[in-house]
Formats: sequence, C-alpha cells, structure tokens
Amino acid sequence: MPGVPGGIERHVEELYPRLAKLGVDVTVYARREYVPEDCVIDGVRVVTLPSLRNCYGEALSHTARSIVHASRGGFDLLHMHAIGPGVLIPQAKLSGLKPVVLTFHSFDYRRSKWGPAARAFLRACETVSITTADALIAVSAAGAEHIRKTYDRPVAHIPNGPGKLEPRPPGRLLHALRLEERRYLLSVGRLSPEKCLEDVIAAASRGLPGIPLVLVGDTSFTGKYVERLRTMAGPDVIFPGYLHGADLEELYTSALAYVVSSEIEGLSLSLLEAMAAGCPIIASDIPGNREGLGDPPAGLTYPVHDVPALASHLRLLAHDAELRDALAAAAQARVRSAFNWDAIAATTLVVYEGILDAACRAHHR
Repeated sequence: MPGVPGGIERHVEELYPRLAKLGVDVTVYARREYVPEDCVIDGVRVVTLPSLRNCYGEALSHTARSIVHASRGGFDLLHMHAIGPGVLIPQAKLSGLKPVVLTFHSFDYRRSKWGPAARAFLRACETVSITTADALIAVSAAGAEHIRKTYDRPVAHIPNGPGKLEPRPPGRLLHALRLEERRYLLSVGRLSPEKCLEDVIAAASRGLPGIPLVLVGDTSFTGKYVERLRTMAGPDVIFPGYLHGADLEELYTSALAYVVSSEIEGLSLSLLEAMAAGCPIIASDIPGNREGLGDPPAGLTYPVHDVPALASHLRLLAHDAELRDALAAAAQARVRSAFNWDAIAATTLVVYEGILDAACRAHHR
C-alpha cells in the first residue's frame, strides 16, 4: 500500500487502516519496486524494502528481508498473507516473531501460470504455512473448509470486502477511451492465465460485436499470456493497464456489465467492488464467485470456459434493461449485508486478541 495492484494488496489497504482506528499499532512491509519510500498511510506505518524482481523470487525475498527487519521491531504479533510467503513462518518464529496469523486467500498452486515444479513447491508452502501458523483466517468458505478437512485445524472465515467507491458519471477517462455510458463491458484483475480473459474476448466478439470490452489490469510476470490476448483481440478490446481510484470508479459506474471469467478465485475483491458499484454481474460458476454472489445469485453465472453460454448472457443483459437494474440492485444489497470492511476488521481484531491471550497464558504456565 498505497495503490499497489493485486487483490491481497487491496485487502491490506482496506484492512489495516481500520485496525489502526481500532487502536492497533500497525506496520506494513511494502516492496520498494512498487512503493519507493517509507510513509504513513491512514495511521499505518509503511516500511519499504527491496526484493528480487522475478516471478519466483519476488515474494519470498521480500518476505525474508521483512522478517529480518521486523525481528528488531518489538512487535506483539505477525500477520502474513498467502501460502507462498507463509512458507517462511518457521523462520519468522525463530527470529522471535510470534504468534503468527496467516490469511489463506486462494489455492495458489491451481493457477495455470505455474509449471509443475512451482505448483509442487506451492503445495509444500501450503502445508508448512497452515501447520505452523498459530491462527488461521480464510477469506472464502471453500478455503476454510479445505483447511478444516485437510489439516484438521480451526480457522476463522473472514471474507474480503469492497473498497469505498464513489459513483462517477462519464468524464475524462471515458472520453479518453472513447467509451459511452452502458455501451462497454468491463473486467478488472491481473492479466494472468487463470483469469481466462480469452473466453471474455471470444464471447464479446460473438455475442456483442462492436461493443467495446475493457480489460483493466497489469501483467503478473505473464508477458506471453498478455501478448496472446493482444494478438487475438480486435479493435474493440481496450487494455488501459492498471487503474485505481477515480478512474476505476468511473469505469465501474457506467459499465453495461462486469465479467469475471476466472477458473480459480478465492473471493475476488474486484468482483465485490463491481457489485458494490451496481454493475450487473456475469461470473464463472466457481466456488469463490458463488460465495460472492450469494444464493440466489445476485448475477448471472455460466460454466467455466463455456464461451457460447457467456455470449448468450452478454446478449441477454444488453437487451434487457429491467434485468440489468434488478441484478445491480441485488448485487449492492448482497455486498451491504455480507461484506462490510468495518465488520471484517473488528472480527480480525477478535482473532488477534484470542491468539495473544492464548500466547500469554502459555507463557505464564
């Protein structure tokens, strides 16, 4: 934080300022490549450290440096996110950083960008991180159930939530991209293979030819995949890069529909943001998306990779304004009732207090 692309990064930027307001003294470690210098954001101290700049070493090298730095900080608790960095929990404990809370965001080893060796390593990371953390949080019900069944460990299911969004009428960005209100499709997220954006491109071309498709996001060491997307994309597909803040709010506010086509998600923060903004949703029928949309779903769903079904949903929404309005209202109501960041922060603090109390009792035995 602040303003770093990625679902976990957005999660961090929403969670920790709220914990700071609840009286927690929070330090977040950022990668210098994204955040150039130390700063204080909404009461949260941000310390920047360098890391290796490649897809295999960036997270682990930065986590290792952060552990060394934090070991001299006198912290009462360490909160780590994702199973990859979580493999270093034993190192953190040896450095005196304990107790440790781990948040399980997604099944990272299922991401298609990874080869067999990387997937095997990430499976090992999951085992190490989940078995050595002192307390566990999962952002999705599927993740929580996996931890209980596979590792027989208690876990708190605390979901993601959307950031605070302001409705923004068509303005500078839509004008620059030559977009019209309710005349474009939108998808937001890292441009990586598990997002299945080639399906959205194909379905939009088949179902709504001539309607622009805006794919917001940046590469995640996935240059070959992005190149393939650009090769198959026609003139109606727009790649504006990573956007946040007012620009992203403007796109959410005026989209005809928001599409999340992923084959794997934990609980997509961008999906929840689109729902909060009142976008009609079309989502792949995977556990994380079903959890976000609720039951009955506050959006249309389709089987992963079923391009004809996705194209049919796009045509339906384009020609049925009443359905769009109903889905938008249902999505906003779902977010208000189930994904409130203030409640998420308060529940996270309960986890902190519980594990600190347990550690204190163990120390005095």
